[in-house]
Amino acid sequence: MQQVKHKKWLAFYLGQVVSVQSDELILEAFKKMKDNQIGGLPVVEGPKKQIVGSVSIRDIRFLLLKPELFSSFR
Repeated sequence: MQQVKHKKWLAFYLGQVVSVQSDELILEAFKKMKDNQIGGLPVVEGPKKQIVGSVSIRDIRFLLLKPELFSSFR
């Protein structure tokens, strides 16, 4: 566990923050969270990675439990 904390701190210090582009699928965000053992990601746009929002595991769980939100996309 200590190694994971050190790895996260080092990534932040070096500017290697894990993020998701605003046009990426929500499942890609979930995969990044799982792979990096984190509970949320900043959502960014453009080459300068301007932060436009955030997404959390809680947000994803809400979306999965509310399929009626996607009825107009089918």
